[in-house]
Amino acid sequence: MMLIFDETHHIMDIINPIREQLPLPAEEMIGKQLHELITSPSERDYFCQQITKTLVSNTSLRFDVCLPTQGQPYYFETCTAVLPGNKVIAFLRDITEYTLHRIESEKLQFFLGQVLENTAIPTSIKDMNTGRYIFWSKKSEMFGATARQILGQTEDIFMNKEQAKTLQEFDRKLFAEKGSYQGIEKFIMADGKEHTLMITKNIFTHEDNNWLVCSSFDITELQAQREEIESITQKLSLALHISKHLLWMYDIEAKKFIMDSLQLKGIYSETLKWDTEIPLEAFFEAVHPEDIERVKTGFQSLIRQEVQQLIILFRADYRKKGIYQWIEIQAQLEKPASNKQSPRLIGTSCSINDPKKLEESLRDAKEKLEITNSTLSSVLSLAHVLPWDCDVPSQTFSCDYSIYHHEDTKEAIDGKYYCKVEKYINSIHPDFREHMRSVFEELLSGKREEFHEEYLVHWYNDREYEWINKQGAVYEYDVNGRPKTIIGSSVVITEQKRMEQNLRDAKEQAEESNRLKSAFLANMSHEIRTPLNAIVGFSNLLVDGDMAFKKEEVKEFLSLINLNCEQLLALISDILDLSKIESNTMVFNITEQPLTPLLQNILRAQQINVPQEVELLLDLPSTDTIITTDPLRLKQVINNLINNAIKFTSKGAITLGYRQNNDQVSIFVKDTGTGIDEDKINRIFERFYKGDNFVQGTGLGLAISHTIVEHLKGTITVTSEIGKGSHFTIQHPIKRMGY
Repeated sequence: MMLIFDETHHIMDIINPIREQLPLPAEEMIGKQLHELITSPSERDYFCQQITKTLVSNTSLRFDVCLPTQGQPYYFETCTAVLPGNKVIAFLRDITEYTLHRIESEKLQFFLGQVLENTAIPTSIKDMNTGRYIFWSKKSEMFGATARQILGQTEDIFMNKEQAKTLQEFDRKLFAEKGSYQGIEKFIMADGKEHTLMITKNIFTHEDNNWLVCSSFDITELQAQREEIESITQKLSLALHISKHLLWMYDIEAKKFIMDSLQLKGIYSETLKWDTEIPLEAFFEAVHPEDIERVKTGFQSLIRQEVQQLIILFRADYRKKGIYQWIEIQAQLEKPASNKQSPRLIGTSCSINDPKKLEESLRDAKEKLEITNSTLSSVLSLAHVLPWDCDVPSQTFSCDYSIYHHEDTKEAIDGKYYCKVEKYINSIHPDFREHMRSVFEELLSGKREEFHEEYLVHWYNDREYEWINKQGAVYEYDVNGRPKTIIGSSVVITEQKRMEQNLRDAKEQAEESNRLKSAFLANMSHEIRTPLNAIVGFSNLLVDGDMAFKKEEVKEFLSLINLNCEQLLALISDILDLSKIESNTMVFNITEQPLTPLLQNILRAQQINVPQEVELLLDLPSTDTIITTDPLRLKQVINNLINNAIKFTSKGAITLGYRQNNDQVSIFVKDTGTGIDEDKINRIFERFYKGDNFVQGTGLGLAISHTIVEHLKGTITVTSEIGKGSHFTIQHPIKRMGY
């Protein structure tokens, strides 16, 4: 179509007019100015400027312009040229459909960019062909650069030159090897603090394009907790060695001392190799008879909180050599962290035989006690340690009755709980039972001297297993050199194991998030480009005036364009539904709905989509059922199941129906298609998962359907057999609670 203008922008003539693309009939437009025809001031001024510019410069111009026609925008590619007599001819080529698709594509790209930008994990994408960033999520601003600053730039924006050079060399090497990377690194972030990050990098290639996708998971707090525990442990160990004192804890309710093994030498027994416990009676058996009452009175005054700290000197023979030594004890009452924790005394003991050093030792011991107590109070209060011993000849475990809390614990015998070794072994989880049986057998027979194991056991009851850390060693041998007594300790570490598992789960979640994100990017790029290529391609063929097509061909082209438009709209709809689900904004309108007419309407609408060799059947009961549901959302789910069945069924039948079962209905869609592999059937309701990557789709439909059914208080399941087809079932309540 061509328009001829004069220098005042009046239309002089219209050649080859297209009625539907003109705001008025051509004969009515002749003689009118552009401002009388174009309502948009910006478009009118722009068109007039180009005509004037063509006349002034005496050159041809090419530009795009929008002409509103009968309430609808028409976009034209326009080329102008000068005619004699100060006239301008404008050649107009209709590019409306292409432009509208381009606008929609730009909107979709913007939406996808927003989805990625607002992910919870910092994510960036680098173009490896240029070394510059093309995507920078909002969470990535923690590195000290915004998207506006970094896009189109390199790492030099938020790193010094040396750091940036090192990182760039690493990325280039990763790209050259077409590999991936995951590691823990430390960075100074925008907050000025050093953060520990788990970095994941992957290279993605498509045609001539190469991208590096990087995601970061902040594990600073987890790392700090681990380092703090290690630091406390190191400080505790150092304090124990420096102090040269025996550290001990006295359980008031159990009436038992738990001694530190590292400093036992020279005080109690020079042959002990492991932690030990001393009953209160055994402790006082070694005290000099003249000092017993004074020591007991001192302990009682501390327990009754009559004094804040106990410092007492007494004579004792803990080496059992018939020689008494002067022993100094310093102790304080530990305040229980909870009502469930029994009160304890924390203290130190040391041998003082030189009277001249007594005063100096007292001062040193006091200072060392304050240091060690501050550390021990924070560590030991959290440690629920169960000391135990085993009498080898009788193969019997024993421990303090008040500490062991198994629900079937029988009445105490002399304050102790006894258990046969075999009975204890049978309470161990089957996965560890035989291994621990061999460990105990080797220990009891003298083939090994010690052990340290972690395993599951019925600790508190016979219904639940707990993780324990159990260690032990031979303490005493008989005259024949065979083990007589074994001592050790057990600690419940279920919470520690749970934390370790949570850390592994967090790592796996980060890896899975990165994988899903990568799959989403690759899949969306393909899924969007496929229909757009078809739409643009066929549209260009139709608007190309140099090619003549038959009416049937034009009709076929338009049909293909319409089909791909529907696919693109379905894709956008899935993404929007996913966004609503993620933000918890999906609206459900619950009403009473007769089920039979709903399924009949769905069947009629789907008839046109079914291949010729496939029959679409309806299997309904004789009487209708009224359910409370969201008809629109339920229809969405059923249509999705039928669409999936159509994709994978080339011949046979697809059957839609339902059955009532008490207070529920079972809505089913079954087909005679290809079926689903056994290793894939458990994953088909996952987001972005596609059982067949060669079939059109986003991998979102079944995941969205699963979420919708759950919101409707129902369930969705599937059974399938390769070569025979699949059977999807929706269990939906007839009446929702509260409706």
